[in-house]
Amino acid sequence: LFIIGFFILMPRDYVDPGGQAGTPSPTGAGTQVSSSGSDTDANPAPLPDAKAYEVAPLYEELARNCKDPQGVVCFQRGLNEITKANGPAAALDALSLLQKNGKIAVSADDHQIAHEIGRKTAQYFGLNPQAFLACTTTFNYGCQHGFFEYALGRTTSTKEAAALICGPLERDPAYSAKFKFYCYHGVGHGVMMAQ
Repeated sequence: LFIIGFFILMPRDYVDPGGQAGTPSPTGAGTQVSSSGSDTDANPAPLPDAKAYEVAPLYEELARNCKDPQGVVCFQRGLNEITKANGPAAALDALSLLQKNGKIAVSADDHQIAHEIGRKTAQYFGLNPQAFLACTTTFNYGCQHGFFEYALGRTTSTKEAAALICGPLERDPAYSAKFKFYCYHGVGHGVMMAQ
């Protein structure tokens, strides 16, 4: 499905119709979505500086507030707050430390926890390539998959979601094929999870 989705969804024929609402600008700053989007979608927060956080205090607060390693709900709530305040990389780094230090059960599905971080990233920071790329590829691309799960629920079609988020990367020569792959890979998994 991924390979088929990658080639079918790749918007090589996408043309920006003059910057109309719902269309990404050449810089990828467009964040308008279909009318089903929430207020957060229409007015996303600016992305926090990815280097402006220290993971140790974030981890320590989570470890202090969530005592039960089986209680993933508490950790997820805390990781969502970290995402909102510090961006998805901080939340994913904190999740990594939680696992490394045995604060969260090894049996916890870290990929699905990362999916939730991705969904919150899209909700808080908008449906745009910069917010998508703020999701790192850790936890088997879970954040990027979750980002597209959210995007597909807020756009009228898979093609619209791909054009909105991946289209600017496709057109910008500053982004290598690697980043374009991440984006269309996210689309494919978002489609699989959204069904």
